[in-house]
Amino acid sequence: MFLLGFHLLQAQDTNPLLATKSEQWEMADQTWLPTDSSVYRYNEQERLIERVDWMYAVTEEWQFIQRWLYSDFDEADRWGVWTIQEWAADEWQNSVRYLEDHDESGNLLLRQQQQWLGDEWQNLTKNERTYDAQGNELSDADFEWIDGAWVRDEQHLYGYNEQGQIVADTFQRGNAGEWENIELITYEYDEAGTLQSSIRSSWDFYDNAWLADFQYLYSYDEGGLLEREVTQQNVDPFSYTGPVWETIRRTMYEYNEADQEILTLNQEWNNGDWENSGRIMTEYGSFGYRSLFLFQTWGEEEWVNEIESRFERDGVGNVLLIQRAIWRDGEWDYVFHLRSTYDDNGDVALREEKAWDGSEFINDRRTNFYRERAIMSSTLVAQNTLQSIQLYPNPNRGQFFLEGIDRTNGTAQLKVYTTKGDIVHRQVLLTHQSSMLVQLPDLPMGAYWVNGQRRVVSMMRQPK
Repeated sequence: MFLLGFHLLQAQDTNPLLATKSEQWEMADQTWLPTDSSVYRYNEQERLIERVDWMYAVTEEWQFIQRWLYSDFDEADRWGVWTIQEWAADEWQNSVRYLEDHDESGNLLLRQQQQWLGDEWQNLTKNERTYDAQGNELSDADFEWIDGAWVRDEQHLYGYNEQGQIVADTFQRGNAGEWENIELITYEYDEAGTLQSSIRSSWDFYDNAWLADFQYLYSYDEGGLLEREVTQQNVDPFSYTGPVWETIRRTMYEYNEADQEILTLNQEWNNGDWENSGRIMTEYGSFGYRSLFLFQTWGEEEWVNEIESRFERDGVGNVLLIQRAIWRDGEWDYVFHLRSTYDDNGDVALREEKAWDGSEFINDRRTNFYRERAIMSSTLVAQNTLQSIQLYPNPNRGQFFLEGIDRTNGTAQLKVYTTKGDIVHRQVLLTHQSSMLVQLPDLPMGAYWVNGQRRVVSMMRQPK
């Protein structure tokens, strides 16, 4: 059934086609067994217009699972409608769709989610955004469709200085048809445009005023690299004379000769002295790419290993190996091992996951990538507004690394969405880093979208 469907797609359209096929290693029979597959179809401009997902059933037949349809492209070849259909009762049935609209610069103005109920589309959620003349985002508002009307859910309002740097981020929630203040983050810069401090405040509903909660102070070395980030807490938010700041923690950074971050040290202020809390040590390979990421916490008298990730890359930056381990009972327990092989055009041809049995790595899962002809790997990103960020490992078990977060405005937000558009995690990123470790151990199994401030990547959460 899989081959039949594959050739049908080829017969219908001779445009660039890509298929993936995944297999699971069967220990008992010492053989690879197929598990799932995806087939992609493109238009003449090499934009994705259809993705079909298959599952290898217990009946040893390939069966449809779902398909993703992209249509209503604008003049810049961005889709306007994105529809997900499920295979049921021997036919494709509508499930969810997204409607999108962009301005002439490609900025997203509207993303609306609808669900198929009975014989028509019903509104679920929508996201609206506005921008100034320079393209800076001014607002990002989410709404829910309740009882036949759009109800305000939450929004962010952004303010900028003359240099286009963000100076205010106001978070609001909808209440009784109005926007209600919740949190405010303000940023201050020196004359050279370097971030010096930021203050996080919460809204006092009694006095209708902002109450400062935390202040973050930034200092830099002679080369302009962030050297220290100090966190202070307002211990008397109701003081008439202004905030009463007390230092509670600090983060210090060290760099190598290539200005690459090699140490992030977190310390807590306790009883008049600094106490170590956690640290991240990073090493780089011969091509300047990260080769080691080691996270440790402070024990009673020494550093204790927690998480280690190792990377291998080729000379052009392709990730050849990602290996991740958790420190358990005095030794490393390897929880993830992914090796990638590339073709002559630099596209992934094979990804192999291996499991750790306590003494060696054994086969676990592999995915082959089939191409009708060489195409840019970026065409797998179905929309050119979804800029590339790297998320690994993927799939994962609730802990992953993000690289390439958009820090255009000096700050960023991380959002994790379900495929239905529900936000399950949100956090504000205050440091200079464009990469980070995210830990969501309670995230349920399933598929998600991870948004690193305008840059989006899909993610699969595996069982624990």
